[in-house]
Amino acid sequence: MQYYRKIKKTSILGNDIEFSCKPGVLISSEIINGGMENEERMYRLKGKIRKNKPTVVATMKVSAAANKRFQKAPGLIKNLKNRRNSSKNSLKVKLKSTVKDADKNIISYLYDIIYTAKQKESRSSSLKYNLSTSVNDIVTRVFGINKLDCGKETIVDGGETRRIKIIGDKGATFKLSIVSLEEQAGAGFDGHFIETNVLNGGNATLSNHMGTIDIIDAKLDNEGRYVLAHKFPANSTGVKNRYSVNILPTIVKSGFTNLYNNGFYEKNRPGWDGWYSKIITQPLNPIITLRAVFIDNLASGKTTSINGVVTSGGANYDKEYEGMYDMTVKEIGSKGFATSAGNGGGKFLHDFEITYRCITNAGTIGITKANGPSITDWHNTGDGYDSTLLYGNNLNINTSSAPVLSTTSTSNDTCTFKVRVKVNKWGTENLILKLDINNIITIS
Repeated sequence: MQYYRKIKKTSILGNDIEFSCKPGVLISSEIINGGMENEERMYRLKGKIRKNKPTVVATMKVSAAANKRFQKAPGLIKNLKNRRNSSKNSLKVKLKSTVKDADKNIISYLYDIIYTAKQKESRSSSLKYNLSTSVNDIVTRVFGINKLDCGKETIVDGGETRRIKIIGDKGATFKLSIVSLEEQAGAGFDGHFIETNVLNGGNATLSNHMGTIDIIDAKLDNEGRYVLAHKFPANSTGVKNRYSVNILPTIVKSGFTNLYNNGFYEKNRPGWDGWYSKIITQPLNPIITLRAVFIDNLASGKTTSINGVVTSGGANYDKEYEGMYDMTVKEIGSKGFATSAGNGGGKFLHDFEITYRCITNAGTIGITKANGPSITDWHNTGDGYDSTLLYGNNLNINTSSAPVLSTTSTSNDTCTFKVRVKVNKWGTENLILKLDINNIITIS
């Protein structure tokens, strides 16, 4: 049997095992039970060392096979035959270093082999150890994007700063663009948009159907996130605005694909081949118009007015109250304020009172509804009040002060009453509620 100072062999599991002996120590290798199910390779160390002193006799390097990694560190396990061996000598290994791949998988261990001699060893009484190794396949991780999170699908009419989040694996790369969409109407343009870049700064450019525009070319941080605080301006167009947040992930993960398949994103919009888009709308705030009408029910030429505004010619007495698109009072978090435009109104007001002072220049006013108007007297259709046609607006209107007659210039020519309005939630479209005061009072 031939002995060597250095030897390198491949185990039946494909792992490389390399020994480097210290001066005065040699190693040999042979196959035992070759070709059989219990085939194994045996290594033998021989040499002379000082008695009773732990001595490094060799180094052992164990390297995993290609595309494999260690599940746990290799180790020496005493052979069962050692139990019948009375030798007081001992052998152990001490870890010196490890080698990791780019994904931090351990692919190699380097050990010192330390032998302590207590007595002279014969071949028949030599110590026997088994080398234990456990490896599995290296799974190549794909670093990609799992989600584009733009928050709510609507932007408030007054503008807001929105945190746009890209979520996935750390180091995953992507490109990002934000554009406004101006819909074009007319022959040949229906459903088409003029796009304008609105990204607040960028670190790269893109050439496409829009020309050369600024974009963001970045990667996710160590927590697998990228956050962009983007300011969307107030809506000054008088119509609903649309924005498109466009993303081009280098690699799309299954989570992102699932969201796309469930309609959360669009893909391949005209001019954006391969890009995914999240469309965000900026609707106008809804306005609730409380409209009152009051005319001479006898059509005898009398002049009527509400709060000093002449209505006998069929003019409406409108008070307009602006809310916030599809938001509850709690979400808005503001008491609101009164406005003076036209006949007055308010913005974000949700609990307010309106006084109606109705006057005729001739004749006498009589009261037909002593308790004043209720919610069903406020018509949102030609035939009456329909609670299913409020466009998401949720409100109550009740008389807070019943009609009272008084005299301004002639007897009982004036009637005053008050209504209280409570808005619980603003809807998605404008709403007009019309009160025909001639159903509450009459002129004779």
